[in-house]
Amino acid sequence: MWPISLQEYLDSSLAKQAAANDPTDSSLNDEDAKANNTDSRALIEAMLCHANTRTFAVIFWFVIFGPCGALLYRTITQITKLSSRPQNDLNAIARCAHVLEDILDWLPARIVGLGYALAGNFSKGFSEWMQHLKGGLNSNQDLLISTGIGAMGLDPEGESDVEEARQVLRMIDRSLIVWLVLIAIFTLGSWIY
Repeated sequence: MWPISLQEYLDSSLAKQAAANDPTDSSLNDEDAKANNTDSRALIEAMLCHANTRTFAVIFWFVIFGPCGALLYRTITQITKLSSRPQNDLNAIARCAHVLEDILDWLPARIVGLGYALAGNFSKGFSEWMQHLKGGLNSNQDLLISTGIGAMGLDPEGESDVEEARQVLRMIDRSLIVWLVLIAIFTLGSWIY
């Protein structure tokens, strides 16, 4: 599901963190260790949001509208990505694409948040999910991050390390399995009736 570069990044970050925790190695100082932990938190938040955009929402729109739905969703996300670059002449298209992407992400983000709660610590994840459930279109990323961090049992304001990023990656994979099992159950149910 994830590109090799993400695994390589996690491996190199884990090596840096191990070196930072080694008292005999003076090549890394406390500032480097703190920057690495901050990078890990940003990576965790990005993984939780990008899992929805790149995988779960595409599957959702494929199930609802078939290949055309998945293609439409990916086209809108790519237009948003390409037209959001600084000093671009497509700013009006970018605003329209952002609104369309927020609309198309609203329902899948809530389902993915519930999937995070099911794949992780349900009580913490579900309480975060309930707090953000009725949020507006701009609350999709907040819901995904809060629910994912709650489902992992992480401190929302604390720093993270690379091992926690690996655990979040595993939780996202478990959530994907939950989605696929539910899709299979509904598919088999529709074939039976």
